[in-house]
Amino acid sequence: MILFSWLTARLGDYLSKIVVAVLVLLIGFMIGKFLRRVSQKFLHETDLDKTMGKLNFKGSVEEFLSRTLEYLIYFITAIIAIDRLGLTAIILYILSGAILLFIILAFFLGIKDLFPNLIAGLVLLRKDKLKKGDKIQVGDVEGKVEGIDLVETRVRTKKGDLIYVPNSLLYKQNVVVKK
Repeated sequence: MILFSWLTARLGDYLSKIVVAVLVLLIGFMIGKFLRRVSQKFLHETDLDKTMGKLNFKGSVEEFLSRTLEYLIYFITAIIAIDRLGLTAIILYILSGAILLFIILAFFLGIKDLFPNLIAGLVLLRKDKLKKGDKIQVGDVEGKVEGIDLVETRVRTKKGDLIYVPNSLLYKQNVVVKK
């Protein structure tokens, strides 16, 4: 009998925590949606997109800022709900690890082409295979070399287009230097 009453009391505590957490989530999501609509109307009235359009900024700043506010409210709501369940520390450790893993992965994916292009650029510059002013053809690209950097080579086509060719591509493929 004592075990049953203890179990019922514990179950009641957990059930009340779950109900409170769900209510917090529902109220927070409604507040997030409401604040997004209000902020979007406010930003639209200030003509923020038109102002940013004059500065050659593409995309909707109003939409971005209102969505950011909405998701920030969602995040805060989720943290409060998790805290009500008593899982804050565990979840924050998991989130921190996931964010750190994402940042590391994004960094390595961002630089994966940097090193081959850098090494190929050093070889191209050191061996003087290409010089500024050379007329070259690499694959479908044909034009005049305007500059060679450590990572890329700028080629101006006959049509006047400026094409940036990665140095690793110049190093791997056959380059025809025309005179």
